[in-house]
Amino acid sequence: MSATFNNLLLEGGIAPEEVALLRHHTPKRGASAASIADLWRDDPEGFILYQDTQEKNRPILRKRRI
Repeated sequence: MSATFNNLLLEGGIAPEEVALLRHHTPKRGASAASIADLWRDDPEGFILYQDTQEKNRPILRKRRI
């Protein structure tokens, strides 16, 4: 049986419905789209600035504990 993210949460004692899983993306840089991992690796200050733009009071974040 393959592991799923929900299985991992349950094994850790965390109810999946308490978790908000957000997908981050970055705008295109140059000719190709950068991933959030690329931004973290190549431009740590830019990564912090990007993360700081996330709105803390968005409805999806208010409804989940984690």
